[in-house]
Amino acid sequence: MYRPPFLFVMATGQQILERVRSIDVQAMSGAIIDRNGTAVADLNRKQLHKGISTDGKQLSPKYSEDPWFKTREAAARYAAWKKSIFPEMEFDVPNLIITGVFHKSISVKASNKTVTYNASASFANGIQSKYQGKALGLTIESKATVWTDIVKPDLLSQTRDKTGFK
Repeated sequence: MYRPPFLFVMATGQQILERVRSIDVQAMSGAIIDRNGTAVADLNRKQLHKGISTDGKQLSPKYSEDPWFKTREAAARYAAWKKSIFPEMEFDVPNLIITGVFHKSISVKASNKTVTYNASASFANGIQSKYQGKALGLTIESKATVWTDIVKPDLLSQTRDKTGFK
C-alpha cells in the first residue's frame, strides 16, 4: 500500500473539541494587543493629532474656552499659531502637541481583560484632568481598526494553528 511522504493523522471529535476548548480568545487578544502596543498607541496619537477625544468628539475645552489663557485674544492668537503649524487641524481645537513630548510618552499595555493607556510625560496627569480623562484611549472607530488590522489576523492564525482548522 502506498503511503504519502507525510503522515496524516485524523483527529477524533474529542480531540478537536479539546483543542477548541483550549482557546482563550480574551487572553490571546490581550497578548496580541500587548505585543502591538506601539501600533495601538499610534492610533491614539493619530486621534489626538486631529483633536479627537476617546468619545470621538473634539477635545474640550477649546483654546477659546480654556481658563489658562488670560484673554480671548490670547487664546485666539495661540489658536492661530497652532493652525499655522498644523493646517489640517480645525481652528481652536487642541491637539495636545507642540514639541511632541506628551504624544511620544503614550504607551499601551494589555492583558486578557484590560487595555491600559498611559503617558509618562511629567504633565500627563494635568492633561488627563483638563480633558476629563478623554485624551488617552481609543474611539470606537480606532478600536475597530485595532480589531480588523491587528487582532483578528493574528487571532485567526493562532486559532488555526491550535485547532488544525484551515
